Amino acid sequence: MKFTEWGKAVLSIYHNLESVCNTLDELVLKKGIKSRNVGFDTEGTLKLMDGMLDLTERKIKFINLKLIVEKAIKAMDDKDSKYLVFRYFDRYSFGTIAHLVGASLRTAQRRVAAATVKFNQTLIGLGFNRNYLQSRYGNEPFIQGVFERFNSDKRNKEAKTTSKITSDELFINNRIQTCNYIRA
Repeated sequence: MKFTEWGKAVLSIYHNLESVCNTLDELVLKKGIKSRNVGFDTEGTLKLMDGMLDLTERKIKFINLKLIVEKAIKAMDDKDSKYLVFRYFDRYSFGTIAHLVGASLRTAQRRVAAATVKFNQTLIGLGFNRNYLQSRYGNEPFIQGVFERFNSDKRNKEAKTTSKITSDELFINNRIQTCNYIRA
């Protein structure tokens, strides 16, 4: 994955982080409630606890990702960060952004693109380079799904046929379907 894709991905994901974290909490709760009906054998309890810990660790990763994005946005020039907040946090269309800042549609598109490049540079400057993000978030299924949106149809088809989706991932995907993603 190219670093520019990481910048777009984390900005696109930011809007949905609360929903993802709430869904992970819900999964932990469901696993806990379900355990009441399973029984108390040692192996089953350990498997259940491992699953709950994995979900909790994933939530911590998403909370940290939110902090990374916010730190980078705060480190940027106010003018540039304003465009990113309008586009990725508030989910405004380019037309709405153009109207809000008193610019043409094309100017708004260019400023968002330029601000996205500066966001990438800010991430790198803060130590959140491609290797850092890849090592911590590269295997996260939700984030991989966002990257699939940035790739060609051919790559999407290949990724879908080679990836295995667990019941937890299916639950998260179903819950997140109502969320709107910004296409790059």
